[in-house]
Amino acid sequence: MEDIVALRLEETLRRYPKSRSSLIPVIQDAQSILGYLPREALLKVADYLGVPASAVYGVATFYAQFHLTPRGRHQVKVCQGTACHVRGGRSVLEAVKTELGIGPGETTADRKFTLERVACVGSCSLAPVVLVDDRIHGSMTPEKFRKLTQVSAAKERARHRVFRIRMVFKIPAADTPLFKKNAACAGKVIPETAPYSFTGLRQV
Repeated sequence: MEDIVALRLEETLRRYPKSRSSLIPVIQDAQSILGYLPREALLKVADYLGVPASAVYGVATFYAQFHLTPRGRHQVKVCQGTACHVRGGRSVLEAVKTELGIGPGETTADRKFTLERVACVGSCSLAPVVLVDDRIHGSMTPEKFRKLTQVSAAKERARHRVFRIRMVFKIPAADTPLFKKNAACAGKVIPETAPYSFTGLRQV
C-alpha cells in the first residue's frame, strides 16, 4: 500500500476500540479507503484488533459486500431475479459479458468495469434491469446496453480531452499610462500596440 493510504488506514483503526466487535465496521472503512481488501490490510486489521487473521479473512469472505480483489471504477450489476429472468434477463447478462469481455465477479483489465450478477434489485416493474453505479436502467436489452457503454466511453474520453487554446494580447504602447506606471518598462521602446499571441494546452 502507498504510504498515504497506509496512514489513512492506521488513522481509521485508531478510531475503534481493540475489540472483536469492531471487526466489521473496521473492514468496511478499510474497503472504503482502499476500494477493496488486500491481504496487507486484512493482516493489519487482525494485528490491531488482536484477533486471528483467519477470523478477519472469514468475515471478509462471508459477506458479499466485501471484495478481496480490485474493483472497477464503475459497478455493473445485472439482475437475474424472477421478473428479470422471464423478461430476457439471461440474454441481457450474456450481452453484458460479451460487451465487457468479463464474467460475473470479474473486472476489466483497465479497471473500468466490474460485473456482478445479482438476485433482485427491487425494481421488478422495470425488468429486465441493469444497475450501473447504483443507477437503475430498466427495460434493458442487449442493444440498449451497448449504447450505454458507448455513452460511458464518450464521457470518459471527454473528461480527459486536451483542448488547444490560443489567446491574443495587446502590449500597451510606450506612451500609455499603463506602460509608464510599470517600472520594469522604464526606458524601453515598444512598438505601438504590438500583438502578442500565446498558445497553450488545457486538460479537463
